[in-house]
Amino acid sequence: MKTILILTLLMNFSSFANPTEGKRMAKCPDKPNCVSSLEVVSDDHYIEPLPSRELILQEVKKYIEDHDSWKILEEDENYIHATHTSSLFKFVDDIEFIVIEDKLHFRSASRKGYYDFGANRSRIEKIKKALAK
Repeated sequence: MKTILILTLLMNFSSFANPTEGKRMAKCPDKPNCVSSLEVVSDDHYIEPLPSRELILQEVKKYIEDHDSWKILEEDENYIHATHTSSLFKFVDDIEFIVIEDKLHFRSASRKGYYDFGANRSRIEKIKKALAK
């Protein structure tokens, strides 16, 4: 009986946890159409994260909202999952942003295909440049 009470209390208090806690971005698949700042530095998929600062995800959200080809699918205080739809062929790419400690990390990956001709890396570099202003 005591064990059931303790488990019930733990389950109730777990709802107060940070919603991003435990959230992980997937590793890039073995295809060149993905970049991530959480990959090994020597990996071709690696892209440098940005130093985080107060309200950086609000700046990311504003960037997304200012571009018609973007759509936010999920967000919380430390995480945004968005999509970008290409204008010509309407390909959909998934882009994730997560603040971990003092860094803003990125992942941008094509849902379909193998090559992206550098589109995901270019997209993240544009965002990094916009956030650096």
